[in-house]
Amino acid sequence: MKALRTIGVLVLVLGLVVGSIGSVLAKGPPVGKKHGFNGNVTAVGDGNITIATKQGWTVVLMRTGTTKYNIPRETKGWIDDYDGNITALIGRRVAALAGNVTETPLGPFAGNALRVLVLPGAPLHAHRSGIVTAFDGNITIKDVKGISHTFQVVKSIVYHPQGIGSGNITAVPPVFVTVVTKGDPKLGPLAKAIVLHGELPAWARPTPTPTASP
Repeated sequence: MKALRTIGVLVLVLGLVVGSIGSVLAKGPPVGKKHGFNGNVTAVGDGNITIATKQGWTVVLMRTGTTKYNIPRETKGWIDDYDGNITALIGRRVAALAGNVTETPLGPFAGNALRVLVLPGAPLHAHRSGIVTAFDGNITIKDVKGISHTFQVVKSIVYHPQGIGSGNITAVPPVFVTVVTKGDPKLGPLAKAIVLHGELPAWARPTPTPTASP
């Protein structure tokens, strides 16, 4: 039943997307109240999801308190808030339903993300999260299992959130990051992006020292 429900939702969302694309081809760019977009997530940050569509459009959708997500085999249907590693959506193909869609003169489409459904298929990018243990031309992190992973940092690397740089990664240890790579992280690919997280995960937080009883 759950599988059939997921398939049904997928068909519904894809129907919205295909219908929107059809109206776009007939009437021009998708500007208006609601439109569907289908493409790959290229960035997640500052409360937004950026999608590159097959039409060559860049779409920046704002995540709000009413955005619903469906990540098959992970969220068990639609949920109001995605508590997982949101950066893991980078490189994934999604169908998104957006509201209040606008377009800047020379910029991307923008709108509010109403529904975001991850579609089947392997991600274009891979991710590995952990505590930074070295950052010296390469970046080495230690994951939740205590395993170290080293990636070569390219000059064109992108840092998230926008405005941070390498100094933020080495400023005050310990620092928790997600390294975005293209391909299987087990094969030691280049680091394409580094996402700095504001808080340490529970497994990396120091254990409080018990207070002695008087």
